[in-house]
Amino acid sequence: RYVDPTADPGLPAALDDDDPGLVVLDLDLGPGPDGASIDGVDLVPRVRATGRDVLLLTGSRDRPRIAAAVAAGALGWLAKSLPFD
Repeated sequence: RYVDPTADPGLPAALDDDDPGLVVLDLDLGPGPDGASIDGVDLVPRVRATGRDVLLLTGSRDRPRIAAAVAAGALGWLAKSLPFD
């Protein structure tokens, strides 16, 4: 299910509603309510703090951002361009 990372009361509360063990997260999440881009890298530690694992599924080719997300606790990443056969 899609969870709006900007919604109040916030991401951890939304995760508690479903209790997923794994969160699939993109790095480029578009603009937030204030117009600033939402960066999935910043969300990784927030999700990990709830005890959930994070797997990145992203179209980003920005290796330093991907590495930062993994360093922040993501298990790893898959490119959106990979075939899912």
